[in-house]
Amino acid sequence: MSFRENIDDLVKNLNTYRKTIKGDFEQKVKILNEFTKGLVDKI
Repeated sequence: MSFRENIDDLVKNLNTYRKTIKGDFEQKVKILNEFTKGLVDKI
């Protein structure tokens, strides 16, 4: 799988997750930031 395909998959997965989040744009950004921070903290 190419780098571009991996990035496309990443974006699709984040978009799928974003669609499950309730609230306005600001709340969604906050939740997504918390989610991705949790992923980085595991590294």
